Amino acid sequence: MDAKVHVINFKVDDEDLETTEKQLTVAKIIELAGEDPETHYLQLVHGGKPGTEYKDLGQLVELHEGIEFVTVFTGPTHVS
Repeated sequence: MDAKVHVINFKVDDEDLETTEKQLTVAKIIELAGEDPETHYLQLVHGGKPGTEYKDLGQLVELHEGIEFVTVFTGPTHVS
């Protein structure tokens, strides 16, 4: 008998993503969002407001249904 796979739906930068993993590294979440972990960090969004910052790319983040993050660019910005 196969165990039912539980899918967790979450958002990064307002994009809907899903995984069957209960934990992912910060780097993996950033990659799933289509960004470069070397130039971005992850920030939790709670109630529409910025929350915990995740800057350690190897840190495991506990995921739950509906959790939301944003990626924050840390590279150089161009001056016009």
